[in-house]
Amino acid sequence: MDEIDVRMIMELAINPRSTFRELAATLGMSVNAVYKRFQSLCDQGVLRAFLASPSPLVYGTKMFFLMANYNPIEEDKVLSYLESDDRVIYVYILSGNVIYAIVLLRPGDDVKSVRDHLVQVAGLKDTLCDTINLPAMGSLDGEDHAIIRALHENCRMSLKEVAECTGISMKTVRQRFQKMRNEGLIWTRLSWSPLSSGDHFTFLLITLTDPDLRAGLVNKLLREHMPPIIGIVAPYERSDLILLNLWTHNLIDTHEARRLLSEAGTVSTLQYHVLIDMRENHCWLDRISEGISQP
Repeated sequence: MDEIDVRMIMELAINPRSTFRELAATLGMSVNAVYKRFQSLCDQGVLRAFLASPSPLVYGTKMFFLMANYNPIEEDKVLSYLESDDRVIYVYILSGNVIYAIVLLRPGDDVKSVRDHLVQVAGLKDTLCDTINLPAMGSLDGEDHAIIRALHENCRMSLKEVAECTGISMKTVRQRFQKMRNEGLIWTRLSWSPLSSGDHFTFLLITLTDPDLRAGLVNKLLREHMPPIIGIVAPYERSDLILLNLWTHNLIDTHEARRLLSEAGTVSTLQYHVLIDMRENHCWLDRISEGISQP
């Protein structure tokens, strides 16, 4: 992939329903050129799916990430357990026997109980965890759920196709979809596989000398280094940490980026873990969309 491909993926991650015309305007390219790149990324398996489900904001629940060490001898057991829990959305297997997981709690779940259970049963240790509380923002009715189910496996489907699929009028589909999107009640997301590109994806865990300088460093990284930095997490519970997702063509570029960050005056320590594998689960929100269960 080149930088344009990465920028396209980042735009689709923000809004998976971005049209080719909108992407072309953002990237400064022709619609035809954007379409060819998009199709190539799909053919390579880099872009895998465009999904939709009810938003976590409908239920006012909690989300947390968990970063921990595990015993490589028990890797299959650890992954099998994490993937069997439909609260686990993503699992990333990193170098250095490290796992990074994103967990979305069901309504009523207690963060500490779920975290401790995952750590104990999966045999994890040296854990780093951070929690985000998601406010309850609204509700969905039967027609809303029908629209989400139609979009569930392909949220790029046109609203005309959604109307035909659901039997709901085009006008109602358009109004309801716009309302859900404006109020954050529908969760559209990109499923993609960075490893299919053949490039390198690295998680960098940075400890700062002064937590008060974190906001300035984050802003600088967003302004000057996107890409190769394609994601930044600033934990609420540890104001001295930044977790970066770094895209590079090869390990030489990764080491150079690591060197530049290490030399920054605000950095105390820097650990890096190369992405080896990633798994994506059908979480409980997807099962609601599929009409299988309720939260």
